[in-house]
Amino acid sequence: MVRGRSYPWGIIEVENEEHNDFIKLRQMLLRSHMEELKDATDMVLYENYRTQKLLSMGHVQDNNVFREFNPLVQLEEERRAHEAKMQKMEAEMAAVFQQKVNEKESKLKQSEEELYARHKEMKTVLEKQRTELDEKKKRAESTARPITPLEQHPTKGKKKNIFSGF
Repeated sequence: MVRGRSYPWGIIEVENEEHNDFIKLRQMLLRSHMEELKDATDMVLYENYRTQKLLSMGHVQDNNVFREFNPLVQLEEERRAHEAKMQKMEAEMAAVFQQKVNEKESKLKQSEEELYARHKEMKTVLEKQRTELDEKKKRAESTARPITPLEQHPTKGKKKNIFSGF
């Protein structure tokens, strides 16, 4: 028996390389996709057959035990977990930073208040000393005898002799 097709001008045989490229195409496809064909047969067809046989025998399978492992999904889960951890650490660091800023601000405010109070106290002490000095000055002026014009300028009215010491 020959696989082919009959036409008015002749017969075309499928497996004759002089008539067409079917054999070469079939070999190329089988060679390049053999692993995919094996994987699909194993994963889909055999697992379905196995599951149905076990169920017909009364066995119940726990699907968590035979969970498929996909490295891309695991990497994505690890990336999400890492991002969540980083966000949590950033939030904690921001909270600590804000707390330290608040502490510094409160210390600076307290120092400012202390400096202002000290300034105010020194200002009142200075004002008190100024008033005391003014009072002493007034008392000294009022109790002292009047100064005569000659006492104000001792050199006025007297001539100095430059040769007196010789």
